[in-house]
Amino acid sequence: MSISADALAELRRRLLEAEETLRAIREGEVDALVIGMADHPEVFSIGGDTEAFRAFIEVMDAGAAAVDGAGRILYANAHFLQLLGTAANEVQGTLLADLVPGGRETAQQLLTAMPARVSMEVPAHPAARHLVATSNPLRLGTVDGHAITLTDVTERIRAERAEQNERAARSIIASANEAVLVCDEDGRVSHSNAPARRIIGADPEGALVERLLALQPDASTGYASLSEIVATVLGGTPVRGIEVLAGAEDFILSAAPLDVPGGLPGGCVISLFDITKRKALERQQRLLMGELDHRVKNTLALVLSISRQTFRHSGSYREFETAFTSRIRALSATHNLLAGSAWSGLSVHDVIEAETAPFAGSDKGRVTMDGVDKRITPEAAIALGLISHELTTNAVKHGALSTDTGRVAVTARRETPSGLLVIEWREMGGPPVAPPTRRGYGETVITQSMQFAPGGETSLRYDPAGIVCTIAIPASLVL
Repeated sequence: MSISADALAELRRRLLEAEETLRAIREGEVDALVIGMADHPEVFSIGGDTEAFRAFIEVMDAGAAAVDGAGRILYANAHFLQLLGTAANEVQGTLLADLVPGGRETAQQLLTAMPARVSMEVPAHPAARHLVATSNPLRLGTVDGHAITLTDVTERIRAERAEQNERAARSIIASANEAVLVCDEDGRVSHSNAPARRIIGADPEGALVERLLALQPDASTGYASLSEIVATVLGGTPVRGIEVLAGAEDFILSAAPLDVPGGLPGGCVISLFDITKRKALERQQRLLMGELDHRVKNTLALVLSISRQTFRHSGSYREFETAFTSRIRALSATHNLLAGSAWSGLSVHDVIEAETAPFAGSDKGRVTMDGVDKRITPEAAIALGLISHELTTNAVKHGALSTDTGRVAVTARRETPSGLLVIEWREMGGPPVAPPTRRGYGETVITQSMQFAPGGETSLRYDPAGIVCTIAIPASLVL
C-alpha cells in the first residue's frame, strides 16, 4: 500500500506535536489539558497542580465552580456565591444541593445528564435574580467531576416581561369600550386608545392631561385642578366619579395608580365614561321641573281665581257648583290636550273643538272652522280654552247653539307685519241678541283671559244677529 507525499507529511506533523506534548508534560510546563469539542470540553488537570485552575476560576466573569463526583464543591469563585446570595467565604466541601435553589432536585439535574442546563430563580435581596446553570464534565487530576457555571439572565427576562406587559397593556387599552389614557409620573399621556383619541380629536400622547381635560366648574370634587388629582393617584390613592369636560362633552373620570413591581406608582390609568346625554337629560329634567312648578302654580292660581269669581257671581251653592265644575272641566280638557302633545303647543282647531264638540251633537256643520290650523303656545292654549268654554256655554244657554237652526263660524288669520293671530267667533241663526243688563264672570273670563301677554286682547260685541268675539293672540305666542 502506497502513501501519498501529503499524507506522509501530515503524519510526521502529528508525531512531532505528540512528542512535544509529552515533553511538556514530563517537564511540568502544562497545568491542564482540554480534550473534546469546544462546546463539550473535558478538562484534565496535569500533575495534580490545581492552583492554576483555581486562579482561572476566580478571574472568570461568570459564576463558576468545580464539583466532584459526589456533588461537593471543590472550588467556587466569588461571583458564583454572590449570584446564589450566600455570604459564605469558604464553601469547599459543601454539597451543591445545599447552595442552589431547588436543592437536591436541581443538583441532580446538573450532575447526571451531561451536559446539563437548568433555569432557576434566586430570591436574593433586593430583588429576585434569574439564573441559568450549566454543567459540563471535568477531570481534576485523577478526580472526575463537573464544571458548573452560572449566568445572570435577570435583565433579559425583565426586558422580555416588560415587553410582554407592554403588549398586554396596549391590547387591554385598545379593546376597552370606554376611553382610556395612561399618564406617566409627570402627568403626560403615554398611551391612549381609539375612544380617547376620538374624544380629544387628536393623538394625545406627550400632552399634559390637564390641558386635555377640565374639571366641571360646578362639580364639588374637592380638587382644584386635574394636576391635583394626578398627584393624589401617584401617591397611591385611586380617584373615582370626578366630572370633567372635554370640549363641550361631559365625562366621569376615574383614575388608579399604575403599579410598578417593587416601587412607587409609575403613573396612572385614567378612564373616561361619556355622560353627555345623561347631563343633557338632567338639564332638560331641571327645566321641565321648573316649568312644571311654574305651570302648577299658575294653574292653582287660575283655579283659585275661577272659584272666587264664580262664587261671587253665583246666586246659590248649586249654581256655583255647576258653573265652577264646568269651568274646571274646560281647563282640564285643555290640559289633557297639552299633556298629549308633551306641552309643545296646540292648534287653534284642537282647542276650540275640545270645547264645542260635546254641544254640537251629531251635526258637525253647526260649528265650522277655517284657517285654524295655526299652533299656539301652551299658555295661549289655556287662555283660549277658557274663552272657548265661556263662549260655548253662553251659546248653548242663550245663543246660536240654543236652537236647532243656529250655528257658529270660527275663522283665523295672521296680520302683517305684526304677525298677530286674529280669531273670530261669530254666531248666527240663533235668538236675537241684546246686551246683558249686568256683567257676569263669564264675560270677564272672555275679555281678560288673553291679557296676560302684551298685545293680547279680546273684544265682545253683542250684534243682534249673534254674538261676535274677536281674540287677538300676539306673535310671541304663535308657534
